[in-house]
Amino acid sequence: MNKQLIDEALKSLEIGFKCYMDSQMEMRKDPELVSRLEQSNEEVRLQVDKQRDIEKSYDEMKKIYLKRLSLERETMKKLASLRTKPGGMAEFQKQVMVDNTQNMDMIYIEDGVKLPDLLRAIKEMNLDDDPLIKDTKEKNR
Repeated sequence: MNKQLIDEALKSLEIGFKCYMDSQMEMRKDPELVSRLEQSNEEVRLQVDKQRDIEKSYDEMKKIYLKRLSLERETMKKLASLRTKPGGMAEFQKQVMVDNTQNMDMIYIEDGVKLPDLLRAIKEMNLDDDPLIKDTKEKNR
């Protein structure tokens, strides 16, 4: 979600950005809640985005998924120092969103796969059950 969209939503709800970020930081303390919200976000993306046939093989999609996980890990390592700075958590979260969007743009340009297509393939191909993907996701935690 981009900053402009967040600002517009907060304005209509009459919530300040600091209050929003404080809520985000509090929410992030509960891994189960984070997981449920991420899953809900993915489900909404899948419902809104036009469904396309997955034209890539299991191995191709697995490679793309591993690439995404690797890029996410690199983003977290790159931005880790922001978390410890005063007020850095808000900047960290904003930059993670920006980097993740850039990463998915790069995957789309290089591999021709949009995020909703990848999410659909993860579900339909049961990619999360693959031992290498499980191991990679565990290492990313």
